[in-house]
Amino acid sequence: MRKARISSKALALSREAKFLKNRVLTIELLEIFTGEREGTAKEKSKLKAITKKLQNKIYIEAVYLIAHKFVDDVAEARKIFDAIIRHRNGLVKILKRNVSVQVAALDYLQDVCNIIRQPTIIEADELEKFVYHAVFDDTTQAFEKDIMDVELEAEIEKSRRFGSIFSLFFIDLDNLKKLNDTFGHESGTEAIKSVSQFAKKNLRKYDSIFRYGGDEFVVLLPGVGIDAAHETANRIRNMISRHRPGKAKMQISVSIGVTAFDNSKISDRKSLLEAADTALYEAKQKGKNRVCTYRYKTSKDSRLSNSNPKPRNMKGVNPRKKKHQRRGVEI
Repeated sequence: MRKARISSKALALSREAKFLKNRVLTIELLEIFTGEREGTAKEKSKLKAITKKLQNKIYIEAVYLIAHKFVDDVAEARKIFDAIIRHRNGLVKILKRNVSVQVAALDYLQDVCNIIRQPTIIEADELEKFVYHAVFDDTTQAFEKDIMDVELEAEIEKSRRFGSIFSLFFIDLDNLKKLNDTFGHESGTEAIKSVSQFAKKNLRKYDSIFRYGGDEFVVLLPGVGIDAAHETANRIRNMISRHRPGKAKMQISVSIGVTAFDNSKISDRKSLLEAADTALYEAKQKGKNRVCTYRYKTSKDSRLSNSNPKPRNMKGVNPRKKKHQRRGVEI
Protein backbone atom coordinates (compact mmCIF):
# COMPACT_ATOMS: atom_id res chain seq x y z
CA MET A 1 0.00 0.00 0.00
CA ARG A 2 1.43 3.37 -1.01
CA LYS A 3 1.99 5.75 1.86
CA ALA A 4 0.65 9.30 1.59
CA ARG A 5 3.30 11.89 0.95
CA ILE A 6 4.05 14.27 3.79
CA SER A 7 6.37 17.22 3.21
CA SER A 8 9.60 17.51 5.19
CA LYS A 9 8.37 20.91 6.40
CA ALA A 10 5.20 19.33 7.81
CA LEU A 11 7.23 16.60 9.51
CA ALA A 12 9.49 19.21 11.11
CA LEU A 13 6.49 21.23 12.27
CA SER A 14 4.93 18.12 13.76
CA ARG A 15 8.03 17.56 15.86
CA GLU A 16 7.88 21.20 16.96
CA ALA A 17 4.22 20.72 17.85
CA LYS A 18 4.90 17.69 20.04
CA PHE A 19 7.73 19.47 21.80
CA LEU A 20 5.74 22.64 22.48
CA LYS A 21 2.78 20.60 23.69
CA ASN A 22 4.78 18.57 26.22
CA ARG A 23 7.75 20.78 27.10
CA VAL A 24 8.27 21.49 30.79
CA LEU A 25 11.80 22.95 30.95
CA THR A 26 11.97 26.74 30.54
CA ILE A 27 14.79 29.10 29.54
CA GLU A 28 14.95 30.40 33.12
CA LEU A 29 15.30 26.92 34.60
CA LEU A 30 17.80 26.00 31.89
CA GLU A 31 20.10 28.76 33.17
CA ILE A 32 20.12 27.06 36.58
CA PHE A 33 20.50 23.59 35.07
CA THR A 34 23.58 24.71 33.10
CA GLY A 35 25.06 26.52 36.11
CA GLU A 36 24.82 30.01 34.59
CA ARG A 37 23.13 31.34 37.71
CA GLU A 38 22.30 30.14 41.18
CA GLY A 39 18.52 30.46 41.11
CA THR A 40 16.03 30.95 43.93
CA ALA A 41 14.95 28.21 46.32
CA LYS A 42 11.59 28.05 44.52
CA GLU A 43 13.28 27.69 41.12
CA LYS A 44 15.62 24.99 42.40
CA SER A 45 12.70 23.06 43.84
CA LYS A 46 10.84 23.28 40.54
CA LEU A 47 13.91 22.18 38.57
CA LYS A 48 14.40 19.23 40.93
CA ALA A 49 10.80 18.12 40.34
CA ILE A 50 11.20 18.43 36.56
CA THR A 51 14.48 16.51 36.63
CA LYS A 52 12.83 13.74 38.61
CA LYS A 53 9.93 13.63 36.15
CA LEU A 54 11.98 13.74 32.93
CA GLN A 55 15.08 11.94 34.21
CA ASN A 56 17.61 11.78 31.34
CA LYS A 57 15.06 13.12 28.87
CA ILE A 58 15.75 16.52 30.35
CA TYR A 59 18.83 16.63 28.11
CA ILE A 60 16.63 16.40 25.02
CA GLU A 61 14.73 19.49 26.16
CA ALA A 62 17.94 21.25 27.21
CA VAL A 63 19.62 20.74 23.82
CA TYR A 64 16.48 21.94 22.06
CA LEU A 65 16.30 25.10 24.18
CA ILE A 66 20.02 25.79 23.78
CA ALA A 67 20.36 25.14 20.04
CA HIS A 68 16.82 24.68 18.74
CA LYS A 69 17.87 21.23 17.58
CA PHE A 70 15.89 18.02 18.05
CA VAL A 71 17.91 15.06 19.29
CA ASP A 72 15.51 12.20 19.95
CA ASP A 73 18.10 9.83 21.40
CA VAL A 74 18.67 10.43 25.13
CA ALA A 75 22.30 9.27 25.11
CA GLU A 76 23.15 11.48 22.13
CA ALA A 77 21.41 14.48 23.71
CA ARG A 78 23.37 13.94 26.95
CA LYS A 79 26.61 13.69 24.97
CA ILE A 80 25.95 16.96 23.10
CA PHE A 81 24.88 18.75 26.28
CA ASP A 82 27.97 17.67 28.22
CA ALA A 83 30.21 18.66 25.31
CA ILE A 84 28.65 22.13 25.16
CA ILE A 85 29.13 22.64 28.90
CA ARG A 86 32.78 21.51 28.70
CA HIS A 87 33.30 23.84 25.75
CA ARG A 88 31.78 26.73 27.65
CA ASN A 89 33.99 26.08 30.68
CA GLY A 90 37.02 26.05 28.37
CA LEU A 91 35.99 29.37 26.79
CA VAL A 92 35.53 30.92 30.24
CA LYS A 93 39.11 29.98 31.18
CA ILE A 94 40.55 31.31 27.91
CA LEU A 95 38.55 34.55 27.78
CA LYS A 96 38.57 35.06 31.57
CA ARG A 97 34.95 36.20 31.52
CA ASN A 98 31.51 34.64 31.62
CA VAL A 99 30.32 32.96 28.41
CA SER A 100 26.65 32.08 27.99
CA VAL A 101 25.71 28.51 27.16
CA GLN A 102 24.07 29.73 23.92
CA VAL A 103 27.31 31.33 22.73
CA ALA A 104 29.27 28.22 23.66
CA ALA A 105 26.71 26.06 21.86
CA LEU A 106 26.93 28.14 18.70
CA ASP A 107 30.72 27.99 18.70
CA TYR A 108 30.78 24.27 19.43
CA LEU A 109 28.02 23.14 17.06
CA GLN A 110 29.12 25.35 14.15
CA ASP A 111 32.90 25.62 14.35
CA VAL A 112 33.99 22.56 16.32
CA CYS A 113 31.74 19.76 15.04
CA ASN A 114 29.87 21.36 12.11
CA ILE A 115 26.45 20.12 13.25
CA ILE A 116 24.77 23.39 12.27
CA ARG A 117 25.55 25.71 9.37
CA GLN A 118 24.58 29.29 8.60
CA PRO A 119 22.83 29.90 11.95
CA THR A 120 20.61 32.95 12.45
CA ILE A 121 20.64 34.88 15.72
CA ILE A 122 17.17 35.57 17.04
CA GLU A 123 15.77 36.34 20.48
CA ALA A 124 14.46 33.21 22.20
CA ASP A 125 11.04 34.79 22.77
CA GLU A 126 10.76 35.81 19.12
CA LEU A 127 11.81 32.36 17.97
CA GLU A 128 9.23 30.72 20.19
CA LYS A 129 6.52 33.05 18.82
CA PHE A 130 7.59 32.21 15.27
CA VAL A 131 7.44 28.47 15.92
CA TYR A 132 4.15 28.81 17.79
CA HIS A 133 2.46 30.63 14.90
CA ALA A 134 3.70 27.97 12.47
CA VAL A 135 2.30 25.15 14.59
CA PHE A 136 -0.87 26.57 16.17
CA ASP A 137 -3.84 28.41 14.74
CA ASP A 138 -3.77 32.00 16.03
CA THR A 139 -7.51 32.25 16.68
CA THR A 140 -8.25 28.97 18.42
CA GLN A 141 -4.82 27.72 19.58
CA ALA A 142 -5.64 24.36 17.99
CA PHE A 143 -2.93 22.73 15.89
CA GLU A 144 -2.72 23.67 12.22
CA LYS A 145 -4.05 21.23 9.61
CA ASP A 146 -0.52 20.41 8.33
CA ILE A 147 0.27 18.97 11.75
CA MET A 148 -2.86 16.81 11.57
CA ASP A 149 -1.72 15.19 8.32
CA VAL A 150 1.56 14.10 9.92
CA GLU A 151 -0.04 12.88 13.14
CA LEU A 152 -2.66 10.86 11.28
CA GLU A 153 -0.06 9.14 9.14
CA ALA A 154 1.96 8.33 12.27
CA GLU A 155 -1.08 6.77 14.00
CA ILE A 156 -2.02 4.82 10.87
CA GLU A 157 1.51 3.43 10.58
CA LYS A 158 1.51 2.48 14.26
CA SER A 159 -1.85 0.74 13.88
CA ARG A 160 -0.66 -1.23 10.84
CA ARG A 161 2.54 -2.35 12.55
CA PHE A 162 1.37 -3.01 16.10
CA GLY A 163 -2.41 -3.30 15.86
CA SER A 164 -3.02 -0.26 18.04
CA ILE A 165 -6.40 1.47 17.89
CA PHE A 166 -7.31 5.10 17.49
CA SER A 167 -10.39 7.18 16.75
CA LEU A 168 -11.10 10.53 15.21
CA PHE A 169 -14.00 12.93 15.05
CA PHE A 170 -15.05 16.09 13.26
CA ILE A 171 -16.58 18.94 15.26
CA ASP A 172 -18.57 21.51 13.33
CA LEU A 173 -20.15 24.63 14.82
CA ASP A 174 -23.84 24.76 13.95
CA ASN A 175 -25.39 27.79 12.23
CA LEU A 176 -22.28 29.97 12.01
CA LYS A 177 -23.77 32.16 9.27
CA LYS A 178 -26.83 32.84 11.42
CA LEU A 179 -24.59 33.72 14.38
CA ASN A 180 -22.58 36.10 12.22
CA ASP A 181 -25.70 37.71 10.72
CA THR A 182 -27.42 38.07 14.11
CA PHE A 183 -24.57 38.98 16.46
CA GLY A 184 -21.73 40.02 14.15
CA HIS A 185 -18.56 38.34 12.94
CA GLU A 186 -16.69 39.05 16.17
CA SER A 187 -19.26 37.02 18.07
CA GLY A 188 -18.96 34.25 15.50
CA THR A 189 -15.23 34.14 16.11
CA GLU A 190 -15.83 33.97 19.87
CA ALA A 191 -18.10 30.99 19.31
CA ILE A 192 -15.40 29.23 17.27
CA LYS A 193 -12.86 29.88 20.04
CA SER A 194 -15.26 28.37 22.57
CA VAL A 195 -15.51 25.14 20.58
CA SER A 196 -11.73 24.69 20.72
CA GLN A 197 -11.51 25.64 24.40
CA PHE A 198 -14.20 23.21 25.57
CA ALA A 199 -12.86 20.43 23.40
CA LYS A 200 -9.42 20.80 25.01
CA LYS A 201 -10.93 20.61 28.50
CA ASN A 202 -12.27 17.14 27.70
CA LEU A 203 -9.16 15.74 26.06
CA ARG A 204 -6.22 13.83 27.52
CA LYS A 205 -2.61 14.89 27.28
CA TYR A 206 -2.11 12.46 24.39
CA ASP A 207 -5.10 13.70 22.37
CA SER A 208 -4.88 16.51 19.84
CA ILE A 209 -7.27 19.00 18.28
CA PHE A 210 -6.64 20.55 14.86
CA ARG A 211 -8.39 23.39 13.07
CA TYR A 212 -9.57 21.82 9.83
CA GLY A 213 -11.68 24.59 8.32
CA GLY A 214 -13.31 27.85 9.28
CA ASP A 215 -15.54 26.48 12.05
CA GLU A 216 -14.55 22.85 11.82
CA PHE A 217 -12.10 20.89 13.96
CA VAL A 218 -10.64 17.39 13.93
CA VAL A 219 -9.89 15.59 17.20
CA LEU A 220 -7.46 12.65 17.25
CA LEU A 221 -7.68 10.11 20.09
CA PRO A 222 -4.78 7.60 20.14
CA GLY A 223 -5.50 4.29 21.86
CA VAL A 224 -9.25 4.96 22.02
CA GLY A 225 -12.01 2.81 20.50
CA ILE A 226 -15.06 4.16 18.74
CA ASP A 227 -17.46 3.86 21.70
CA ALA A 228 -15.15 5.71 24.09
CA ALA A 229 -14.58 8.33 21.38
CA HIS A 230 -18.34 8.79 21.08
CA GLU A 231 -18.57 9.36 24.84
CA THR A 232 -15.81 11.98 24.70
CA ALA A 233 -17.48 13.69 21.74
CA ASN A 234 -20.81 13.77 23.53
CA ARG A 235 -19.26 15.32 26.65
CA ILE A 236 -17.80 18.06 24.48
CA ARG A 237 -21.11 18.60 22.66
CA ASN A 238 -23.05 18.74 25.93
CA MET A 239 -20.64 21.22 27.53
CA ILE A 240 -20.67 23.52 24.50
CA SER A 241 -24.48 23.48 24.29
CA ARG A 242 -24.68 24.80 27.87
CA HIS A 243 -22.16 27.60 27.24
CA ARG A 244 -23.13 31.15 26.28
CA PRO A 245 -20.03 32.80 24.78
CA GLY A 246 -19.41 36.48 24.07
CA LYS A 247 -21.14 39.61 25.29
CA ALA A 248 -24.30 38.59 23.47
CA LYS A 249 -24.46 35.32 25.46
CA MET A 250 -25.23 33.37 22.30
CA GLN A 251 -26.71 29.92 22.40
CA ILE A 252 -24.41 27.70 20.36
CA SER A 253 -24.18 24.01 19.52
CA VAL A 254 -22.00 21.63 17.54
CA SER A 255 -22.51 18.55 15.44
CA ILE A 256 -19.92 15.79 15.66
CA GLY A 257 -19.05 12.84 13.43
CA VAL A 258 -17.04 9.99 14.98
CA THR A 259 -15.17 7.11 13.38
CA ALA A 260 -12.24 4.78 14.06
CA PHE A 261 -9.40 3.34 12.00
CA ASP A 262 -10.02 -0.36 11.33
CA ASN A 263 -7.20 -1.14 8.84
CA SER A 264 -9.80 -2.76 6.56
CA LYS A 265 -12.51 -0.58 5.05
CA ILE A 266 -11.17 2.51 6.80
CA SER A 267 -7.52 1.94 5.99
CA ASP A 268 -5.93 5.28 5.13
CA ARG A 269 -6.12 8.97 5.89
CA LYS A 270 -8.58 9.71 3.07
CA SER A 271 -11.10 6.99 3.99
CA LEU A 272 -10.79 7.87 7.67
CA LEU A 273 -11.63 11.53 7.11
CA GLU A 274 -14.43 10.66 4.68
CA ALA A 275 -15.98 8.30 7.24
CA ALA A 276 -15.95 10.97 9.96
CA ASP A 277 -17.24 13.52 7.45
CA THR A 278 -20.15 11.21 6.56
CA ALA A 279 -21.04 10.81 10.23
CA LEU A 280 -20.91 14.58 10.65
CA TYR A 281 -23.24 15.04 7.68
CA GLU A 282 -25.66 12.58 9.26
CA ALA A 283 -25.61 14.57 12.51
CA LYS A 284 -26.44 17.73 10.55
CA GLN A 285 -29.25 15.99 8.67
CA LYS A 286 -30.77 14.67 11.90
CA GLY A 287 -31.20 18.18 13.28
CA LYS A 288 -27.72 19.23 14.50
CA ASN A 289 -26.48 19.41 18.12
CA ARG A 290 -25.79 15.68 18.19
CA VAL A 291 -23.08 13.03 17.76
CA CYS A 292 -23.24 10.37 15.06
CA THR A 293 -20.87 7.44 14.57
CA TYR A 294 -19.74 5.89 11.30
CA ARG A 295 -19.09 2.15 11.26
CA TYR A 296 -18.80 -0.34 8.44
CA LYS A 297 -19.96 -3.27 10.52
CA THR A 298 -23.67 -3.84 11.08
CA SER A 299 -24.75 -2.35 14.37
CA LYS A 300 -27.96 -1.90 16.32
CA ASP A 301 -26.54 1.21 17.93
CA SER A 302 -29.40 3.66 18.30
CA ARG A 303 -27.02 6.52 17.51
CA LEU A 304 -26.98 5.40 13.87
CA SER A 305 -29.73 6.07 11.37
CA ASN A 306 -28.03 3.57 9.07
CA SER A 307 -25.43 1.01 10.09
CA ASN A 308 -23.65 1.54 6.80
CA PRO A 309 -24.44 5.04 5.48
CA LYS A 310 -23.29 5.86 1.99
CA PRO A 311 -20.35 8.27 1.91
CA ARG A 312 -21.13 11.63 0.33
CA ASN A 313 -17.83 11.70 -1.53
CA MET A 314 -18.40 8.74 -3.85
CA LYS A 315 -17.36 10.79 -6.90
CA GLY A 316 -14.38 12.29 -5.11
CA VAL A 317 -16.18 15.59 -4.55
CA ASN A 318 -16.71 17.04 -1.11
CA PRO A 319 -20.04 18.97 -1.08
CA ARG A 320 -18.83 20.96 1.92
CA LYS A 321 -15.67 22.23 0.19
CA LYS A 322 -17.33 25.46 -0.95
CA LYS A 323 -18.83 25.80 2.48
CA HIS A 324 -15.34 25.81 4.02
CA GLN A 325 -14.29 28.57 1.63
CA ARG A 326 -17.33 30.62 2.52
CA ARG A 327 -16.68 30.20 6.22
CA GLY A 328 -13.17 31.50 5.78
CA VAL A 329 -14.63 34.75 4.49
CA GLU A 330 -17.14 34.98 7.29
CA ILE A 331 -14.52 34.65 10.03
